[in-house]
Amino acid sequence: MSPLVHYGCLTAWISGHADAARERMSQMLASTSASNPYELALSRSCAAEFLVMLREYEQAKSWAVRALQIAEKHEFAEIIATSTCYIGWAGSHLGSPTEGVALIRQGLAKMLEARQGQDHHQTASWACVLAEAQHRAGSLVEALETINRALHASRDVPWRREILRINGELQLANGQTELAEAEFRKALELARSMGAKSWELRTIMSLARLLDHEGRCEESRLMLAEIYGWFTEGFDTSDLKDAKALLEELAT
Repeated sequence: MSPLVHYGCLTAWISGHADAARERMSQMLASTSASNPYELALSRSCAAEFLVMLREYEQAKSWAVRALQIAEKHEFAEIIATSTCYIGWAGSHLGSPTEGVALIRQGLAKMLEARQGQDHHQTASWACVLAEAQHRAGSLVEALETINRALHASRDVPWRREILRINGELQLANGQTELAEAEFRKALELARSMGAKSWELRTIMSLARLLDHEGRCEESRLMLAEIYGWFTEGFDTSDLKDAKALLEELAT
């Protein structure tokens, strides 16, 4: 399986084309050789990554479990690590945040071991995921410490836009409204500069909720309406469903 097929799924979704991304995922899975266990494990792990980004957590966990079973049987260390992380990530959104934190930590440790601690890009992105899971588990102080490490490790990584957004959410939970807004706006600027429409949508929803809470309803509504109106597909995704519901709420 070509890595380009996998990254094609993520690139299509990030650029705002969820239906095209799903089609590419189907092609990736269909093109996997049944006689090649590494391809089978990798394709399932890649599907889990795509689906957890899409917020389809049940399906993501299912694919990650399948990937882990194959990887453990054949001792594919890196796929064991990433699949464990995906199971934890999905689980943290499915009512098991404490277990999710433990699994993400376990997977990240295995990942660093497999890569001999060399990949700071992965460390930064997974620290972002870990911080969000820690917050879900009720450990805001720990989450803030984790996201701070991610910020310092992510000066030049693609995930920085999401790290900034999650930091904004954590700062908001910590009562730091002005800092939260500043982080959301930095994340928004970065997402726009990269043409990352799905990340832009998520960031605008975070910002719109903050602005609405501060009585700036019209500003938040116009901002959200503009990005929602850009999309031409993927209206069955969680993000666009949430955006539509928020728009309706802001219009009342």
